[in-house]
This record gives sequence, structure tokens and C-alpha cells, in this order.
Amino acid sequence: MKKQIALFMFLSAGMLNTSFAESISVEKDSANVKPKRPLYAGLGLGNNISSFRDFATSPLFYKGTAKTISVFVDRPSDKKDMFIQARYSAGTYRYDRSDQLIVSKLKSASVRYSMLWKINPLSSDKLNIKVGGTFDAWGDLRINQKLQNNTLGAEIFTTLFLSIKASHQIVLTEQKKIWFLKFNPRYRNTFFQLNLPVMNNTFRNGYIYTSTAGLDGNPKPSLFKGYEFQAFSGLRLSTNLMYEQAIFNNNILRFTYDWDLLLSGKKYDQFQMANHIFLVSLVLKLK
Repeated sequence: MKKQIALFMFLSAGMLNTSFAESISVEKDSANVKPKRPLYAGLGLGNNISSFRDFATSPLFYKGTAKTISVFVDRPSDKKDMFIQARYSAGTYRYDRSDQLIVSKLKSASVRYSMLWKINPLSSDKLNIKVGGTFDAWGDLRINQKLQNNTLGAEIFTTLFLSIKASHQIVLTEQKKIWFLKFNPRYRNTFFQLNLPVMNNTFRNGYIYTSTAGLDGNPKPSLFKGYEFQAFSGLRLSTNLMYEQAIFNNNILRFTYDWDLLLSGKKYDQFQMANHIFLVSLVLKLK
């Protein structure tokens, strides 16, 4: 009888040790599993209110509004953000005076990739600070019939930014009422991002880019003839302001305002442009 009791106690202790070890193993495995970042894809539509001038042709400012479309992929999380965007704008710009009207058609496209990481010492429960890098490639094509041999103009800017992002997330778990306004439980988020240039490169015409088509035996103009690549040239600054809120099926409605400043390097034929881009985007959660 004593042997049976001892055997029973031994087996019980073994089972307890095994179950305890398994529970510790499960806890360690769950602690090592990284939380999955959500994946979003979005489509944005809006306007780009901008102005530019090209000293290689004239000091006149052209102002106008371009229709803009944006497609992007967004992978945000508390620790790390990844963002990829392609954007296209097209519009008509004018220099309008009482005795003169000059029209320039402009099309531009850009591609942006951004990766940011949370800085814990600077962050708090209400404010999340992330720092990282952003690469942006921007180019345009301008057509101005009034400039005759200088009808076509184009620029390409490639920029590596140091990006600083501050975000504030509001998640309501119950209905709140402020005065007569009722706020249902819903996710809301806002952020501001500052992009400071680390390296800016330009691909642009030399001092004179007048087309010599028909004079040198070539009937077709060469758009990039006489163009020069300049590293660490010019200036590029941009900011991004965003507000978003959850809608149906965990999807998001996003409102953004982007400001973008471009300056080429040389002063005597400098290209200058300022963009104010307003977009409304539908952001779908893929996983």
C-alpha cells in the first residue's frame, strides 16, 4: 500500500512539473511573438494649389490649381511606420496681367518611401514621436507655347529627408457628449511630419536650354539635351498634416495637407516651386 501511495505521489509531481514547464514555454513563446502590423491601401483625390517660376526663361510667377491623385500603402504601428506613395498632378497655370495672359500646362509625378521608428524617451501616452528617413523623387513637365523654342521644360528632384513625426491617437471606448455634440466610440488619429533635407539632387537644364531643332539637322527636339545632374544642389522642404477617423469595417477616412518647397541650385537660372496639396483619401484595411 505504501508503495502504491509513493508511486501515485511521484506520478502526480511529474505531471505537475510537466504542465508547469509547458505553461512557462507557452508564455515565453507568446512573449517572443511580435504583434502584427496592420496593412492599409489608400486612394486619395484632391487639388494642388501651387505657383512656380523658372529664371532660365523669365522671372514671371505662374499660379494655378492642379487635379491630384494619390495611391499609397501604409503599415503603421506603435513602434514603427512604413509608408509608400505615388502621386500625380496635372493642371493649367497662368501669369495674368491686365494686358497679358500667358498659360503654362504642368504635369508632375512623385514617388515617396518613408520608414520611421518610435523614440521612447520623447514619447508619452498622449504623444508618439517617431524619427526616420524619407526618400522622395519628384519630376515635372511644363509646356508653354508662348516661349517658342523654350516651349518644353522639365526638372527632376531626388531628396533624402530626415523625418520627424508626432502623432496623437484618440480611441473612444464609450459615447461622450460635449455640449450638444455626441461622439460615438471611434478611432481617431492626427499627426504632423516635418521633412528636413539631408541630400538633395537635381537634374535640370544648363543656363540655356533653347531647342535647336531644325537648325542642327535634327527635326525633333531633344528634351534633355544640355541637362546637368547636380548632387547636393538646391533645397527641398516638406511637411505633412493628417487627420483620420475610422469608418465602416475598420476602414479609414483620411484628410491630408502637404506643403512642398522646391528650389534648384543655381541662382541665375533657378527653378522655384511651392505646392499646397489637399487630399481626401479612402483607406482600406487589407489585413
